Amino acid sequence: MSEKWIYWLKELGTNDNNIVGKKCANLGELTQAGFNVPPGYALSVEAYKRFMTETEVTDRLLEYLKGFNADPDKVADTLKFNEASIEMRRIAESVAMPPDMEETIKQYYQELCNITGCVNLYVATRSAGPVSHPGQYETYLNVCGTDDVVRNVRRVWSSTCNARSIIARARLGLPLHYDPIGVAVLTMVDSKAAGVMFTVNPVNGDPSKVAIEGSFGFGEAVVSGNVTPDRYLIDKVTLEIEERVVSDKHMEFALNPQTKEMEYIDLPPEKRKIP
Repeated sequence: MSEKWIYWLKELGTNDNNIVGKKCANLGELTQAGFNVPPGYALSVEAYKRFMTETEVTDRLLEYLKGFNADPDKVADTLKFNEASIEMRRIAESVAMPPDMEETIKQYYQELCNITGCVNLYVATRSAGPVSHPGQYETYLNVCGTDDVVRNVRRVWSSTCNARSIIARARLGLPLHYDPIGVAVLTMVDSKAAGVMFTVNPVNGDPSKVAIEGSFGFGEAVVSGNVTPDRYLIDKVTLEIEERVVSDKHMEFALNPQTKEMEYIDLPPEKRKIP
């Protein structure tokens, strides 16, 4: 197919929200503005649609869902959604990508390795929806090698069928089998500490303040709520820190060098209360 479905971040801006999803479009906008954004590329919403259609995953999901009946507002039916999610994800992840898509994704990854000067670069594969779904779809970190990139792009797509997502769509009366998203493939940052910045005070909406929350390791520990992060409230005009809370951070989300897997690791007592 001739329609473009993959882009370097530097090609994108906020006008491309509906093409690649907000995350990718905003990262492209920052890249073009000269910010220090980790190099990467984006698969468009069209790529998701191609995969789901050309591999007949959509048809197989619709066939499976013919016999599915559950109420998203009944706690007792949560298990039904969980079981449906497992089977739907198995269907989506059991088929190969169209060969031309797979080859193109691999070529972009190899070029990303060339750009960064790193053989077998570690990347993250992240969802990017045209409409924001904070925390709803999944991210895979420290992905390495062409085959692993392809596999984890497919896993991000299949995460549109995780239980929390199909329950949310059921409550809104939307199709359970389908929610087109973009995917970002981004160079990993080997973060010693990470977190979240809010450009207004999230407690009271004060636009004159910036709130920063952070902890050791990768940002998953903060955004998941598994660690109580340090918190700083900063005045936008004076840049003074008006409030500083250093928490007892009992663990970090980091790469285990032995298993090569991301996991929660206990912090030693002497590090827990270091800002």
